[in-house]
Order: sequence, then C-alpha cells, then structure tokens
Amino acid sequence: MNTQPAFPRRRMAGFSLVEIMVAILVSLFLLTGVLQLYLGNQQTSRLGSGVSEIEQTGRFALNELSGNLRMAAFQGCADANRVAANVLARNAPTTTLATSAILGFSVTTGGSWTGGRIPINWVGAVPLAGSDVLQIQGGSRSVSNLASAMSSASANVPLASNPDNLTAGEMAIIADCTAADLIRITSVTGGLTLVYSIADNTQTTLSKAYTNTTGLNAAQAMRFNSWVYFVRDSGRDAADGSAIFSLYRLDTSRQNQAAQELVEGVERLRVLYGERSGTDAIRYRAAANVTDWSQVVAVRVALLAASRDPVLEAADTATYTLLDQSVAKAGTSGATLTYPNDQRLRRVFTASANVRNRRDL
Repeated sequence: MNTQPAFPRRRMAGFSLVEIMVAILVSLFLLTGVLQLYLGNQQTSRLGSGVSEIEQTGRFALNELSGNLRMAAFQGCADANRVAANVLARNAPTTTLATSAILGFSVTTGGSWTGGRIPINWVGAVPLAGSDVLQIQGGSRSVSNLASAMSSASANVPLASNPDNLTAGEMAIIADCTAADLIRITSVTGGLTLVYSIADNTQTTLSKAYTNTTGLNAAQAMRFNSWVYFVRDSGRDAADGSAIFSLYRLDTSRQNQAAQELVEGVERLRVLYGERSGTDAIRYRAAANVTDWSQVVAVRVALLAASRDPVLEAADTATYTLLDQSVAKAGTSGATLTYPNDQRLRRVFTASANVRNRRDL
C-alpha cells in the first residue's frame, strides 16, 4: 500500500524579520527622498512666485513714475518756463507751474519734512519716515482742440472732443503757444463745453479769447494733473505679522481726496533731482539740496520692493543701495534706514527720466 501523499509536503516560507526591517528602511529612504523633493519644489515655487511678484511691483511702480515725470510741466504748445499759466482755479495746488511741476520732499525719522511746500495734511496720512515724497504736475497726454473760436475771454470753452472725460470739480489747462490758463471746471455742458464760474475760480476772464482751432498755434484743452507719490503702511500684515507697505498717489488737484494705493510691496522710495546749473552741467541732488526747482530737467528714482509673504529659507541680511542711500536689516549697528527682520524677498528697482517739457532750458 502506497502511503506517500499525492503532493509532496513543502515547508512554508515567508519574509524574515531582517528582510522586513530592510524593506521598511528602504521605504523610509524613498519616502524621505520624495518628501524632500516635494518640499524643495514647494520652496522653489514660493521663491518663483516671490520673484514674479516683486518684478511686477517694480515694473508697475517705475512705469507710473517715469511716464508722469516725462510729462511734467506739460501745458500744450506753451512752454511752462516761458509762458506762465494764468491760475484762475480756487484752491489750486500751484501758483507757478514752472516751479511746482516737479517738487521733492523728504520725511525724516522724526516726522518733520525737508524741502517741502505741501502741507502734511494734504497727504492724507503720514508717509514712511526716511522715505521720499514726489510731486508731479502737468497737463494730460489726452488733449482736445477747440471746436470753435471763443467769442470772448469770458466765454465758455467749446471742445472738439473730451478724451479724458473732464467733469465738474476737475482742473483744466486751456492754452495755445502764447498763453495758458488754469481753471476749475464748474460743469460740462453736453459733455463738450467747459463752464467755469466764480464759485470755483477767482475770476471768469481768461488771459485771452482763444480763437485758433487748427494749425501750429491751435488752442488746446487738457486735464491738469497734480500727483503726490509716497510710501506708507497699507494697514495690512503679511503672514508673519509684519506690516505691508505700499506706493500711494494723492490727487491734489481736487480737495479732500483720499490717497489711492497703487501697488503693494514698495517699502521705500528714493528720488534724486537733476538740476541744471549755469554751466549747463546737471547735478543730481536730494530734495533738500535743490536750489531752483524750475531747473530740474531729469529725475532718478529708486524703490525697494518686497514680496508679500516670507519666501526665503532664512532671514534677509542683505544691505540694499537706493541711489545715495543704504537700507539695512533692522538691528544692524549704525544703520539709520532699515527694513524688518523677516524672510521676505527684496529687490531694488531704479529708473531715470528726462523732463521732456524742459529740454530747451
């Protein structure tokens, strides 16, 4: 009788404890690598977003400032340094565009102003101490010829078009190549006729009746812009609780206007003014050292931009140079201008702009 089983018995086999431990260890190594790769990609992504953010901040701010600096003192065909505008508007932010088209101010660490002529209450809030304040004034790029000749110097101003959508309360320049008037608009009849009454102006008679509607000496009308740029605390905080600073713009051509936040992430603004001397040499000076604002023919601007949130792996320790100033980390020995001790990404942006309407000085 055959007593052998139909199938031979085999010994049960499995993973030994050592093999299991080795497998777990290998898995841990793999998981650690995957985690490090993930965290590295996440950090790279945060850093890339921070770079993109401050690049956008810097470009926008410089485009805004440079574009308006080039248009400073513009009043159509009439050169502001040779044809003084007749200022009729009440509460006008200027008496002479030749000197007020570009003005600079500095806010000291003690809160006082140097080189300034603007009352601090116009700014709407105290700017950042140690940063600069820049005023730019001039006519808009969008101009309109007159639709017809004015019947008299006290007549309303008929426009051929209204590209800037001029409205009541705004200021406008009416000028040809020999005269210029600065008025405050009382109303706009039919969207094309500027009405200026004694309620908004010191008188209702312009320097002349503008009659030329075509040709090189054609009379033109344009909005008068008066912008004041400065840096201040936005009132918002970053993820680490530190304050977010922004570039602001205040419209001083109208009364009781609130400052408009243009772009966040601007921590400091520095401006140097290229003043032409009697020898035609241009020297760049801080606001407090400019002797004749009507001779400022070029401007250099620098700003320090920062990412909204911390993106660096360690605290920022760099010292940043803004033209003639240095900004160091808070707590740096001997530093007068500082930025917060945090892990935000920062970069300096600079630009130069020629004042086109003063090129013949």
